[in-house]
Amino acid sequence: MQHENCTLSTNVVVAALGLLAVEIYFEDIERNLIVKSLILSNDSQTSQILTQKTIVDLQVHLFNITNSEEVVGSEAKPKLQTVGPYVYRRETKKEDITYTDECESKKCLEYSESSQMYFEANKSSAFPENETITVPNIVRVLNDTFDGPFTINTGEGDITKLGELEAFKGMTLNDIWDTDYANMLNGTSKNKKVS
Repeated sequence: MQHENCTLSTNVVVAALGLLAVEIYFEDIERNLIVKSLILSNDSQTSQILTQKTIVDLQVHLFNITNSEEVVGSEAKPKLQTVGPYVYRRETKKEDITYTDECESKKCLEYSESSQMYFEANKSSAFPENETITVPNIVRVLNDTFDGPFTINTGEGDITKLGELEAFKGMTLNDIWDTDYANMLNGTSKNKKVS
């Protein structure tokens, strides 16, 4: 009887250890599969998501200068009236996408971004057609912009580096400030969702 209890106890312990080993083994396999699917490469699902066109509605509230003639050429303070919202649809797409090994021994993805803005009259506040709104035309300045190229880390070799900005316009540092620390490029692509 004592021998049977010992055998039963041993079997239970071995089974529990076996289940624990299987769980650890499969957890490691699962993690490796997830990491592999997150790495940016030509055929990865993550890369397809990153390179899709993004569409965002932008609501703009304007401050109309109601006394613009008095302000121009004098010291009169502007009188402001809030108008809007005016809604613009911004479509952004990544272009000139290339994968490179020339990134300090890391795999990197380089791309440029272009964006278009479209006025959405049906989503915007109506305003009288004869009314003049005096503001700088910020949308015109930003429309048809082309930014880049950006170089980001693909995550290959270190998944925690996925999406980190490695270079902008071919430079790893800005040349604006007096110190390298101030000129550092820090950040990630806007699309990084991995922590």
